[in-house]
Amino acid sequence: MPTFIESTTCYQLPPPYRFSDVATHVFGLEADWQGLSAYCDKFLNGDGNPDWSSPYYFKPVAPFGFLCVAYYPAMEAVIPEYQPAGSWRQNEVYFTFPVVRYWKIGKLLLPLELNFAIPFIAVDEPGSAIVGREVLGLEKLVGAFEFSRRDGEGTVGPRNWQNLNISIEGTAALAPGSPGRNIKALEITLGDEDREFKGDRFPFADLRTELSLHAPNAKDNRDHLVSIPRVRAPGLLSTVTLKQFRDPVHVHRALYQALVGYDTKIERPRPESGCWPVHYKTDHPTSIIVHKDNADLTLALAWANGSASIESGAKVTITPKFAYGFIAKEMLIDEFATVHVESGRPPDPRRAISEGLYSAGLNWRFGPFAGEGRVGLRSWK
Repeated sequence: MPTFIESTTCYQLPPPYRFSDVATHVFGLEADWQGLSAYCDKFLNGDGNPDWSSPYYFKPVAPFGFLCVAYYPAMEAVIPEYQPAGSWRQNEVYFTFPVVRYWKIGKLLLPLELNFAIPFIAVDEPGSAIVGREVLGLEKLVGAFEFSRRDGEGTVGPRNWQNLNISIEGTAALAPGSPGRNIKALEITLGDEDREFKGDRFPFADLRTELSLHAPNAKDNRDHLVSIPRVRAPGLLSTVTLKQFRDPVHVHRALYQALVGYDTKIERPRPESGCWPVHYKTDHPTSIIVHKDNADLTLALAWANGSASIESGAKVTITPKFAYGFIAKEMLIDEFATVHVESGRPPDPRRAISEGLYSAGLNWRFGPFAGEGRVGLRSWK
């Protein structure tokens, strides 16, 4: 593998990354099972390619997902030689849903661990979009975030907003010859806060309970929910993405294609902020309006509330099943691994077995993912 050639203009800051005082709003949404499954099949299971050699198979946990809006006041690289790049701040919105990573043994599927897929993500910091795309494999879009309040009190910002409009840079409906412009994507209106409720749990820490309470038909599928691998530790979320680069000559081919995994660790909550978690009253409910003006959004949001059938240019209003907010004193993104590199060759069965055992937890102290290229924070202490 050749050495990466550094430059001051590539913006490909390497992991791990550290974020401080991240404020996040989480909205639980009903989802379309077929849309979730179609996303997994296309982006994580090889899109029907008979030569796809991954020993893993990904399947959604339940017809449910999460819309998250986050504000990062300080993002920085951990490796000392890259810290002169300074810190960035950004607003971010993304959709995510839980998937189970299975180890394929013939027709048998052995559940290994719980991951999260991210079919849509947008930020207002271009440098972060570059890092997300070229290092992590996330298809980050660049957008604009407009915050406001109904009561007109205080300075409006990412921490105390009540209304949020998000526009994405792009071309409306991808129509031939149409000029590029910012396209309205989401409108989010928060309900009145119930400040009397406080808790001390990490988000997604008890996913089985949340799904059994809120996911459609989940109560009828308790056996399935019991079989879901647990989150390995409170505040520890494992994400999987498809990273690929197009061949400029054979334009329907990829020069590089791999499944990349990494951990997000919420190191410490901040209950003193009054925002861990904040739930919302039902008499003024939270609402989310999704605008379907962009082909990328149409694909990415196909699972959201079964709204894929809505005509382009229309919009749909979604009422979350639950909502809460929190501020994380520190978040780390580390433990990177190339879960699978697509080479066009059949997998080595010995390596598939070792990777399966590795992920199943026999070597749990060394991280959740198997494969070469794992990078953890401990490497840089």
